[in-house]
Amino acid sequence: NDVAADFFTSFIGSMLEPGPQIEQSIRELLAFMHTTSEGNEIPDTYLIGLQVRTGRNDEDGSETEAFPHQDWLPNFVRCAYAATPLHLRRPASRQDAQRVVWLVATDSAEGLGRIVRTLGRSEGAVVEAWTPTNGVLNDLGAKMLQFDSGARVVTLDWEETTDATSQIASLRAQVVMWALSHCDLLVATVGSSFASVGRAKAHSRNLNSGRAQGQA
Repeated sequence: NDVAADFFTSFIGSMLEPGPQIEQSIRELLAFMHTTSEGNEIPDTYLIGLQVRTGRNDEDGSETEAFPHQDWLPNFVRCAYAATPLHLRRPASRQDAQRVVWLVATDSAEGLGRIVRTLGRSEGAVVEAWTPTNGVLNDLGAKMLQFDSGARVVTLDWEETTDATSQIASLRAQVVMWALSHCDLLVATVGSSFASVGRAKAHSRNLNSGRAQGQA
């Protein structure tokens, strides 16, 4: 194991905590991801986080070479499917399929569209879309898409930061960053610091789980 990486992720996970506004927004987002369009709670939701950093400028099409090219983005989905428990990857019922929620965090509207289309090849067409009734989540641009299979995708609008949107954009970024730490499965972009909190929290959970098993 990389001792330096282990120290860094443990340090991030133990030293950083969200402020009250961020924490409240995270709770509301997690509650949104655990409910249907009718407001019914779905128990045992399995959250899959995709953090896809492209470095793409959607206006002129330029991309940062350090991050994955658009054509490579479907591999994030394939990687997540490969790591998802078999009974959820091949659900026996629609009820099982509805347990799966994908939280997609990306810096490109085109990249988001590509990921949704890739998911649609396995989950079917998008049959329903809705937004939360909560004002804060609406301000953050939260949206839920449901596929024909019953699986769902949650996104928060990404947009260029301007003077008028800088505060809400900052809040959105922090909420998504921390929400990724609550995912059961996280597939993140190598070299992107945006998923550091998620990786740190996952690393901390694995360490604690290992200690608990060792004490059992």
